[in-house]
Amino acid sequence: MTALRILFAALFVYAACRACGQLLFSALGLSFRRGELAFLEFLTGAALFSTLVFCLAATHLVYTSVLVTAGALPILAAYRFRRTQPAPPSDAPLTLAWKLLFGIPYLVFGLLYLIIAMAPETSPDGAGYHLGLISRYYDHRGFYHISTNMYAGLAEGIEMLFLVAFALGRHSAAALVHLLFLLTLPFGMRAWAERNAAPRAGILGALLFFLAPLAGKDGTIAYIDVATAAVVFGAFSLLEIWRTERADSVLLPAGLLAGFALACKITAGPVPVAAVLYVLVVSRSVRLAGRTAFFAFLAAAPWLIKDAIQFQNPFFPLFNHWFPNPYQYPMVESELRRLMQHVSDVPGWQIPWQAVVGGKLFGVLGPVFLLAPLALLALRTAPGRMLLLAFFVAVLPFATNTNARFLLPALPFLALALAFGIVGIPRVGPALGGAVLLLHAGLSWPDFIDRWSPGYQWRIDRPPVATALRVAFRVVPEKTFLNDQWREYAPGLLLDRFVPPGEKVFSPDMGQMAYQHRDLLGTFDSALGRRAFLLFIMGQAKELAGTWHREIHFPPVTASRLRVATRNAVDNDLRISEMRFALGQTEVVREPSWRLSASANPWEVPYAFDNNPVSWWTSGQTVSPGLFLQVDFGHPVTLDRVLLSQSVDQRWTSLRPVALLNGVWTPLRSRENDYEEPPRPSIRMEVADEFKHLGIRWILIPDGSYGANDLLEKAPYWGITRIAEANGYRLWRIN
Repeated sequence: MTALRILFAALFVYAACRACGQLLFSALGLSFRRGELAFLEFLTGAALFSTLVFCLAATHLVYTSVLVTAGALPILAAYRFRRTQPAPPSDAPLTLAWKLLFGIPYLVFGLLYLIIAMAPETSPDGAGYHLGLISRYYDHRGFYHISTNMYAGLAEGIEMLFLVAFALGRHSAAALVHLLFLLTLPFGMRAWAERNAAPRAGILGALLFFLAPLAGKDGTIAYIDVATAAVVFGAFSLLEIWRTERADSVLLPAGLLAGFALACKITAGPVPVAAVLYVLVVSRSVRLAGRTAFFAFLAAAPWLIKDAIQFQNPFFPLFNHWFPNPYQYPMVESELRRLMQHVSDVPGWQIPWQAVVGGKLFGVLGPVFLLAPLALLALRTAPGRMLLLAFFVAVLPFATNTNARFLLPALPFLALALAFGIVGIPRVGPALGGAVLLLHAGLSWPDFIDRWSPGYQWRIDRPPVATALRVAFRVVPEKTFLNDQWREYAPGLLLDRFVPPGEKVFSPDMGQMAYQHRDLLGTFDSALGRRAFLLFIMGQAKELAGTWHREIHFPPVTASRLRVATRNAVDNDLRISEMRFALGQTEVVREPSWRLSASANPWEVPYAFDNNPVSWWTSGQTVSPGLFLQVDFGHPVTLDRVLLSQSVDQRWTSLRPVALLNGVWTPLRSRENDYEEPPRPSIRMEVADEFKHLGIRWILIPDGSYGANDLLEKAPYWGITRIAEANGYRLWRIN
């Protein structure tokens, strides 16, 4: 019954999407070729149905009955109203050999993909935030403010479809929804090629994508990259139909899909921009370009508005320098960008090899893509030139994240361009294309990948057929499979068992969100998580546990405002634990009327004035000249010293006092006396107290992780109690 429920859930989402698309096309009076219709109906309907589910989540109407009704109504309406019959394809029919070349690999790999997708979800991001956040939305009946996980700020257009499937069939149903995009995209690619009188190139290009190990792996788990690729290609197809037929009504679904691409994945941002520019250049009509932009905005705007409301940044978790907010430090975003731009430290000249065969970019396309330079042969034809232009637009975001799966939205265009190039070779092209297809199919079968790409790869690992079927159809219970195959599953369950609802857990190495319901704090996924991580290190590392005291002396000055500003650039943030003022030997008593501010991260300024040595204000960004922390005393105050307490790693930052004198900010001539205080014996207990102050009472950490042994060996000094353990993870409660 579980397997049937999973299948039904995915098919229900598919039917609802198709119905929404059919209703839109009928209302617009659009007709498409037979091969195009199902593909474009599904994708356009997915954009509409996803937006409908967004509205339900925004209004806290995420109940299973409401979601079923939302899907059933368009299905019934589409059944009631007939659509215009599609026009037959104008291309010459394919030979039986080419039909078999497409049908057999598609069916064999499609069946493999179905079995793999039905297995319990254990993928890192899928069982992490893709489904982890969806399960929380379902529990809360819709969106709620999740400030501890930056992924809650990503657009989740595909995840809205996952939400419906999850309500009916739970985790594996969501993976099957993603599989739907993988299964339908080859037909869209074929249809586009047939429209351009190149059906054999369409078959070759479609299967180059469909059989690629990276596409197979990504498309069979609860990720969104293959779905984004399908949406991007759908937008391209509709724009091409508009260009050739000049049916302006096609711009409505084309604009919707272009905007929906951004709603699927923020790295697809160039797609709606390119779509609008394309319409403007082709039509030379600002009106038509504006119409396309409007429809694209309708699909993308809900997510931009949601982020603007929840995170004060419409593009969260990106562009935090432009839209400062208390939820993520710009410095952390910059660090992540550097890491993503250099995945596995692979130099730029090695990226093509690693993406195709090497695997260091976490996934491989297959050796056949070593022939990619032959795609340049497609420049001889107008369709080929359009494919390469679209590839250029879609591949641009790959420069920001060189993980191989970020190539997937651009891969359909490269695969078709390569197919056009190969099949178009005079005399031998079709035969060579067939040979390349068979070679690609053989090399992409999971059992053979190790022979050309040895070592661990992010790909489908095919278990024995009998075992795979037993897992897929739940003959092997889901919990048994998860316990046996996934180390993080059982430790995650400890949280629901022992941690009260609503409490936060610091866990720098736990990615399991989908099967438990507590708030996890990692090392980089929020400002609070970053603070917790540095606190945790402070309990053990001298550079953070020790204190760097500064006494900045200057001639007595009377001012109502004074700031401490940086003078140099340092590849670190500016952190100040305590800031005090004095005149002679007398400290200026702090007053509630003082107004505190800073040039960056003003939300955390009070941490520098709370008399707590283990809390601190941080700039949240790397030090550059002019960063400051400021006090407005509210009235003139005479002083001659600023006293600062910082962690030892801050000693390389040069600071100077600046006072507001006669309406002008004036640097003061100063000298500085500094000294280092070693870590206090009570530092661990102080850190634990600060954890509690931040609302963190639990730590879940695996053996071997940084700090795990310190917790185990010095638990009394931390003031913690070991509550439970599973698979090498230990759950600690802060007393």
